[in-house]
Amino acid sequence: MTTTKSRTCKCMLAFGTLLAACSTPLTSPRVLVVDDQPTWSWRYLSASLRHDAELSVSSCLVGSEVAAARVPFPASAAELAAYDVVICGDFAVPGDDATSSAWWHALSAFVRAGGGVIFECGPESSMRWQRPEIAALLPVQLATSTSSAGPTSLCLADDAPIDFAGTLAGEAPAATFAALAPISHRPVVGLAPSARVIAVDVTHRQPVLASMEVGAGRTVWVGSDETWRWRDPNPDLMASVWARLVRFAAAGRR
Repeated sequence: MTTTKSRTCKCMLAFGTLLAACSTPLTSPRVLVVDDQPTWSWRYLSASLRHDAELSVSSCLVGSEVAAARVPFPASAAELAAYDVVICGDFAVPGDDATSSAWWHALSAFVRAGGGVIFECGPESSMRWQRPEIAALLPVQLATSTSSAGPTSLCLADDAPIDFAGTLAGEAPAATFAALAPISHRPVVGLAPSARVIAVDVTHRQPVLASMEVGAGRTVWVGSDETWRWRDPNPDLMASVWARLVRFAAAGRR
């Protein structure tokens, strides 16, 4: 005869198993890095992610004919579905305004269906990403300026998401951020209501990394295109932070 206590234990065990499964990040996300030109950021970020053997990394340049290992720009929702995470650099969608609007709406649908998008803010992004269909995906409210602040060091935010901070670089995420090289970043004027700040600059406590749940997916804001500086003096630090950002963004693909 099954006792109330044994039934309770079985329910707790089942719940614990479900919770563990739901909190386990996707280990092998399919990642697309998109930018306009072969910038330092695009080059080092693509190379850094490829150091992680569990990541499937593709790169795309929208406005350059430079010969490199690249894939075509995913112009449709079906083509976006081939990836788990899309990293958007400082690029303009090819085509006219209607084509651009349609693509950003497709990216929004991609996120709401469980995909991840990381916005890496470059010199023109603050102006390009003012469009309503893009702003709705951003964890931050952008300043209408192309200026930048810094360079400054970063520190982990006091209320950083535990599913990001808890597994970054072993057991010392704060030490990982303290070891990163200073970078310049784009100013923001506020946060989206449901945004969570991951990291801030140590000088003004401005958000530099932030995230937001969008439907079944997640978006991440990286307020700088200078993270390539993190490769010095230890390239493993840059690789560690970015690999974790990718897996964090891919949470909806569990």
